[in-house]
Amino acid sequence: MAFDPVAQAVLLEGFSYAEIERVCLSAIKTAVLERRRQVREADFRLAVRDEIRRRSGSARLSPML
Repeated sequence: MAFDPVAQAVLLEGFSYAEIERVCLSAIKTAVLERRRQVREADFRLAVRDEIRRRSGSARLSPML
């Protein structure tokens, strides 16, 4: 494993099981798309950040006006 997921568990405090699953799957997908066999800590942190953004209701990209 490229990083210790147990050490990153504090980032998931207060998340629902569905949100945790979404974070994990997102990190895995990032690794697969980059043709890696391991999830990196950066993949996981990016997935957590995306989930926090999703929880807040913010769009990933700002609309072009």
